[in-house]
Amino acid sequence: MAVREQDLIEKLDDINEEIRRLRDQLEDDDTEDREDDPDADNADGEGGSEGGDEPTDEEIAERLDDLLTEYEETEQRLKKLQKRNARVTNIQTRHAERSNINDRVGSAPIMPHTDRVNTRNGRHQYSLMRAIRGQTNAILGHGPGLSGLELEVHQELARTRGKAPAGVLIPWDAGVQGRQTRALSTTTGTGAVGVTTLPTMIDALRDRLVLVSLGANLITDQTGPFSLPKTTTAVTGSHVSTEGTPVSQSDPAIGDLDFTYKSIEASTKLTRQFINGASVSAEAYIVDQLTKAVATALENAALNGAGTGGAPKGLFKHTASPDGIGVKVMGANGDKPDWTDVVEMTGMVDTANAPNATRAFLTNPTMVAYFQSTPKESGYPVYILGDSGTINGYPVASTSLVPNNLTKGSSTSKCSAIAFGSWEEMLIALFTGLDLFIDPFSSQPHVNVTVAQDYDVHLAHAESFAICIDALSA
Repeated sequence: MAVREQDLIEKLDDINEEIRRLRDQLEDDDTEDREDDPDADNADGEGGSEGGDEPTDEEIAERLDDLLTEYEETEQRLKKLQKRNARVTNIQTRHAERSNINDRVGSAPIMPHTDRVNTRNGRHQYSLMRAIRGQTNAILGHGPGLSGLELEVHQELARTRGKAPAGVLIPWDAGVQGRQTRALSTTTGTGAVGVTTLPTMIDALRDRLVLVSLGANLITDQTGPFSLPKTTTAVTGSHVSTEGTPVSQSDPAIGDLDFTYKSIEASTKLTRQFINGASVSAEAYIVDQLTKAVATALENAALNGAGTGGAPKGLFKHTASPDGIGVKVMGANGDKPDWTDVVEMTGMVDTANAPNATRAFLTNPTMVAYFQSTPKESGYPVYILGDSGTINGYPVASTSLVPNNLTKGSSTSKCSAIAFGSWEEMLIALFTGLDLFIDPFSSQPHVNVTVAQDYDVHLAHAESFAICIDALSA
């Protein structure tokens, strides 16, 4: 019968208990001898009972020696058994990971940093700071350059990407060390600490994007330019006067939304001491800084992009014709919007039969304050934007990226923009990987860390939005 770990552990417990009992017995016997004869240490002859059943001190000591030897031998057997069992478990785990593709993480193709076999079941995580440190060392000629998992990921992204990188490619789905959270659930037990989760860089970016929180679709990991079909004319039906009369045919018109490379850059400065001694919390900090800058640039382009010079056409750069977007005009010189004006904007989107799930208003803090202090009707203390945080039943979001310095007629640099729409109709595409550049020379003693992101933005159906670009608050 095979010996189990538990059997050996129980045997060690039994031996240890007997050792403890024998030691106590020796100490008790010695104490009794001293109490009976204070000069027992100087007496000749052997102690112990004469002819009794009690073992002598020498017999107890001999038994102790045997038990100690047995304990050590059993302990060695246990260690060998545990080591063997651990090796078996490790081999079985590795074999299961290699044979079961479902145990791997990420969408095909599986990348070096998302393959649990390659990352030792997630124990070896991708590190943005290691990538920055390696590239900095390579440029300065100090120590090893990009290596290990970070080098593998860069090479794989460069291979699959449709555009040659200029720097080091960083994956958006890399886990952000230092931002771990622990999930609690009913399955982990009351008060228990659940599984540690590692948010990714794309999670951090989504948290920063107001447009995504409104419902805009973020399309990630595209390796190159692509097109999405778009219905420009829907199929229509008609009545027939007599059964069997042919119906006039109406075919849908299909167009394309072509997503091509646009590029934004975001930069931050780090000291060499920060790079070389950075902890996991420092890595979370740099990720937060870069994703904040990328999110700001992305949203600014999605809202205000000129549509020329390599920039996409932002929401507020669309016009009623030919784009089909609804435009609320306040006046030749702009004007203050009232309740009727905002309701008219929602009506434009209603008329276009736009999806309803993600409809919301977006404006800037200036107009939010105006709507919160402007009643729906003069003398009636119910405001356009009330305590419910809605206008006409729809949520309201605010960002300073919505301009408040537009010009209309004589209203110079003081008009604000407002948008209402079905935000799922806004599509933001991120092409594979952040391109990271290191410049350790321009801002010494700091190191400039710059990331470039290729992206594009389109409105699936511009008529699902209504905008106003000449709203006044005073």
